[in-house]
Amino acid sequence: MELVSMLQILAVGSNNVGEFGKLRKQAEQRMLDMLDERRKFGTNKPPVIHGHIDALSSNPLSMTFSFYNNDKLLKLEEWNISTTIIKKQFCAQICDHYQIDQSSNKFEVIKVVQEKEDNGSDIFVVHTLVHPPHGETVTKELMTNDQKSYDLVHKLQSLLKHNIRLITLGHFGMQVMNPKWNRVYGHVLSEPGSTFWPGIINRGGKPYFCPKGWKRYSLKVADNEAEFDRRWGTWHIAYHGTKGELVSAILQSGLKVSTHGCYLKRPSVYVSPSIEYSAHPRYSRIWQNSGSGKYYQLVLQCRVNPRVVSDENVHLETLLKNKAVVIDPNFTNKELEWVIPGANSKDEYITDDIVCYGLMVRSSDVHPEKLPPSHWWSVSNCWK
Repeated sequence: MELVSMLQILAVGSNNVGEFGKLRKQAEQRMLDMLDERRKFGTNKPPVIHGHIDALSSNPLSMTFSFYNNDKLLKLEEWNISTTIIKKQFCAQICDHYQIDQSSNKFEVIKVVQEKEDNGSDIFVVHTLVHPPHGETVTKELMTNDQKSYDLVHKLQSLLKHNIRLITLGHFGMQVMNPKWNRVYGHVLSEPGSTFWPGIINRGGKPYFCPKGWKRYSLKVADNEAEFDRRWGTWHIAYHGTKGELVSAILQSGLKVSTHGCYLKRPSVYVSPSIEYSAHPRYSRIWQNSGSGKYYQLVLQCRVNPRVVSDENVHLETLLKNKAVVIDPNFTNKELEWVIPGANSKDEYITDDIVCYGLMVRSSDVHPEKLPPSHWWSVSNCWK
């Protein structure tokens, strides 16, 4: 269920052209075709489609609203600030309709994007999450053609003064995953059902240590093991901490370069050989499942071309207040930041020299700051 919980944000109505986006758009088109047929015969229904919906007693429901926006009067800048009036009114309308306490954060807007249909029409899309126990109520109403669902559609159209194109529930497709290579990394050899090794595994001349306490959900980046080994088998292993909602874009476009930060001489991407360094909240956002109470973090596991890793771009950590503290016993603090430059100064993403092939998920019953590997957070910057 850890993957499901993280992918609620990752996959919610993805607007990318890859696996998640293609499957969602195919389902949308089928629904639009069906609605057109119904209108020919004078019948109508709320425009709702659904993908895979997980157990809603313990998982949030992904819900996406798309509005026709050909006049472009729905603007991203009016939604991307949490205090904006229209966003507050939208949330209040949903919460009031489903009797959700607004102060409980059981309903939240995750992101808002602009899209285009194949025919060029502009679409304004609001991605949301409905947290337990309310997902079951929402799903039952919208999927059973309840009269109340018509009322909700009318309320939202009246509020935004734009027609709803579709409402989508759940997420679409998991073909980007490669379950054969999923792993649960244990702490000792005798831990049942887990993978563990003591010491070092060599990857392209760099050490690779067991990422104890993490789970890897493998991504399909090659058709088979032989192809993976041929292309990336000798590359170094590194990690990149990120926010869950950015992963879908990263998987489709690559890691986006940064133009601001330490050690930068040109637009670059930061990675680290240490998963514990990458898991610091400055890089990997902590997310709590309001249903189960569990805490989650997400880190990308990558292969990095040895050609772009040299003494010149391996650097000292930049988070500690007390430089005497050892962050990860497997590495010195002097080698924790790898700054990987783009092929040229105009590159916005790095795709040739870094490949992301695993979603590393850590779940815990306690806040991650209380886990033994996170002992150093208390003496770091950008924390508390």
